[in-house]
Amino acid sequence: MKRQCLSPSLALVCGSLLLSGCGGGGGLSIRSGSSFTNWAAIVPPQTVTVSGMSTESTYEAPAPDFLVTDIGTARESRSSSATLTYGADGFLTRVRIRTPFSSVSWDKRDGDLVDTDSGVVLLGNAAETALGLAADPFAFGWNFQTFGAWITGLGTGAGRAGAISIGAPSPGDGVPGSGSATFTGLTLGHYVDTAGEAYSTASTLRVEADFFDRELDFRTNDTAKLNLHTLVDSDADNLDLTGTLTYGFGSSAFSGAVAGDGLDGTAKGRFYGPRAQELGGYFNLRGTGVEAYSGAFGADRP
Repeated sequence: MKRQCLSPSLALVCGSLLLSGCGGGGGLSIRSGSSFTNWAAIVPPQTVTVSGMSTESTYEAPAPDFLVTDIGTARESRSSSATLTYGADGFLTRVRIRTPFSSVSWDKRDGDLVDTDSGVVLLGNAAETALGLAADPFAFGWNFQTFGAWITGLGTGAGRAGAISIGAPSPGDGVPGSGSATFTGLTLGHYVDTAGEAYSTASTLRVEADFFDRELDFRTNDTAKLNLHTLVDSDADNLDLTGTLTYGFGSSAFSGAVAGDGLDGTAKGRFYGPRAQELGGYFNLRGTGVEAYSGAFGADRP
């Protein structure tokens, strides 16, 4: 049964807690070295590496204002992974994300923050230069996927911002060939406005799937943002996204154009689980000047 948790505003409050250095944590894992199949197969204490798809971009934010002045072209990969380590008590103690272009990790043994609060995994290094937000699959009743977003180099003048979707992809013949379904979930990400201010973001997600036409109506709502400098959160209706994603016959991977208010880009993802019970992926959009919005998402259906 799903626990009631995580509104977008709560996710941003969690981001504020992350930056202030709160501790704690929770979670489970599966046997090290085994191939990930589902979250239900979990036996702590263990470490698990889960494969996934990611997107990341470099940015420049020089002192003294540390406003973003340049964002590099997004680099995407379908050979990324997240390694999760849990103790005997089931508490998450270490997270490491690897892509072909970079890696980032948080480890409680090094004094880093690895905490779970109301469905959001909060990650922050002791130097407060790298932060991450991820969805706790157990809190949302997910069994086959989860996702997160991260940013490095805060306050140093340059870094990377990325997002990742991990899990057990559906086989092509596991996606229904007819009927429809509604997937609900959430997104987490990063936004840079036209002035170069950087934010963490969260929103609700609703995806209407037409399996016969192989189309997904993708919509996010109730988007909120947290200013990473002032830690002030606010509504961000301009970041609500809409789009139509499609996939080919015999494929479980989808993509398509998405748009917000003055923002255009793409979303890419895949179905997860043996019968496409869940879905996840990432999105990248650009606006005017340095304005950019990226993140990841996850959802399930009844």
